[in-house]
Amino acid sequence: MKIDASKVFRATFGDLVIAHTPNNPKNSKSKSEIGIVVGRDFTDSGTIKFWGLDSQEVVARQSFSPIL
Repeated sequence: MKIDASKVFRATFGDLVIAHTPNNPKNSKSKSEIGIVVGRDFTDSGTIKFWGLDSQEVVARQSFSPIL
């Protein structure tokens, strides 16, 4: 499988990111969460795993923005 570097390497370990929460009718209060990147998924989707500072758990998200 060929890896697209522009998707997979958007963030590195330890980066601070805002991860956009997918639409969830049960939890309508937050649309994003601040966290620290702890890993990534080397598939075509470009999913990252991050430690959510609010939820205190590891969460996987595809849509995120790095905080500079």
